[in-house]
This record gives sequence, structure tokens and C-alpha cells, in this order.
Amino acid sequence: MSEKELVGQAMEEAPSAKFVYTAQEARSMDDIVSRTKAVWTYIGMIAFAMVVSFPSPQGIIFAPMFPYGFAMFFRTESEGTGKVLPAVAYVIYLVLFFAFITLRTKKAFRIAVFVLAGVLLMNISGCHKMLGGFSRLT
Repeated sequence: MSEKELVGQAMEEAPSAKFVYTAQEARSMDDIVSRTKAVWTYIGMIAFAMVVSFPSPQGIIFAPMFPYGFAMFFRTESEGTGKVLPAVAYVIYLVLFFAFITLRTKKAFRIAVFVLAGVLLMNISGCHKMLGGFSRLT
């Protein structure tokens, strides 16, 4: 075989770059949420909720107690729930974090953002219920 024939054969067998995508392929590429975007969205939503719950700079000392607000939202007078609900709140935030980093489609990501927003609203409400609202601590 001549050199031209070998080059021609190699070019025929070589994979070609695809520049034209079908509509479904293009949609599927646009439908993916990056992990960094998901993590920063989660962190941003938590940080915003903490700022709303603890409006003063001194409120940062209450940051580890932030999930207790979610527990306070559902607080009842029975003694057993006082120890279980804060643990459940921490577990809920961990599950939502892992959901954020594993969900890849925009639809699932939007649902996770909506669920986290609801949990954070209940948490903020519980924080303000605790001690008559943290804004009085300033």
C-alpha cells in the first residue's frame, strides 16, 4: 500500500468529532447541574437562612444549634421528642446535602431546592420561636 492509501484508510477509520447534535442530545446536555453549583447553592441557602435566623454578629455562636430550630417548629410537650427531634433535624440536613450532590438533572435539582427552602423556612420559624426570637439577643 502506498502512503496515500494508508492515510486515506486511517482517516476513514478514525472517529470524527460530532459538531451537530439532535435536539434531544442538546437538551440532555443542558439538563445537567454541576456539583459545584449544587454545593454552592446548598451552602448559600443555609448561610442566608442563618443570617435571617441570627441577625446580629453575636448570633454566630448559635450556628451549631441552627438545626434545633427545625426541631422547635415541631416541638411537643412530651419528653421523648426533645432529644430525638434535633437528631432528626441534623439527619434531614445531611440527607438533603447528599441529595444536592447526587441529583444531576435540573428538574430533580429544582425539587431539592424547593424542599430545602421549605425545611429552612420551618427552621427559621422554629429559631424565632425559641427564646422568643434571636433578634432580642442583640
